[in-house]
Amino acid sequence: MKTRLAVWAVLLAAAIGGGLMGCSRSGNTATVDPAPLERSFASAEGPVKAAADNAAELLRFGDHAAALAELQKLAAHPQLTAEQKQAVQQVMEQLKKVVKDATDKVATEASKALENVQQGLGR
Repeated sequence: MKTRLAVWAVLLAAAIGGGLMGCSRSGNTATVDPAPLERSFASAEGPVKAAADNAAELLRFGDHAAALAELQKLAAHPQLTAEQKQAVQQVMEQLKKVVKDATDKVATEASKALENVQQGLGR
């Protein structure tokens, strides 16, 4: 009985871990469009331009956590124009929605995995 429980626990952990890892991989089907950043920062210079370019690249590769951190730093920069602030905010909102949807999906999958474990233990 203990062996059976251990096997189910490992399977549940693998299902949850795999789902969470999938949230930050480039294979995500949900994407965030970096075009607003690219347009509004096209004429920017120096560290502001570099941060916007880096955030756009991170979004293209699906590294949502790093992109959000870069966007938050960019949003706090005092020299942004109103258009640039709006673009950063727009992209951050898209990103937060993608992350929330992925988190909801993982929670649903984990719940299903837990139900399967409980059913397996009931046999």
